Amino acid sequence: MVEKPSLCQIPEYNVSCVGCCKVDAYDSREELIEAIRKNTTEYRALMDMNPAIEQKEKFFDMGANIDRDSGLCSLLIYLDEAETRVGCAAHPNIHGVDYRIKFNLCNTPYECKHSKKFSNLSGSKRKLILQRLQKEYKGDWIRLSIDMEEERIKL
Repeated sequence: MVEKPSLCQIPEYNVSCVGCCKVDAYDSREELIEAIRKNTTEYRALMDMNPAIEQKEKFFDMGANIDRDSGLCSLLIYLDEAETRVGCAAHPNIHGVDYRIKFNLCNTPYECKHSKKFSNLSGSKRKLILQRLQKEYKGDWIRLSIDMEEERIKL
């Protein structure tokens, strides 16, 4: 099965969207960034201490923690050291296994309206959209994520 292209993570265009992870729940960018930094630090420390696949599976089997005040998932982490891309620690792009499905961690089948539309466009149209998003958002994944989830972006 060939997977359709997703609008969520396209590093070569500096596009990183996590709108469905409720990043709009925070009152300030700074609070959101600090929460994701904390998630990332905890996740990386745990993975460094427990590199065996069995330990990773135990981690994901415990489930995702949802911050009761904000609604932010504990598995939302920075995907790079430069903190330019964010995503789910349980995503198959990280481990080769979709732990979101294996351990029923979230609404995995969810795909926003924009990503669905994007995946059905021709390659040349997708490229034009990505170039526009790259130019307009300049790597601001917070603004892109919120605009995607609130359907403020025209494709």
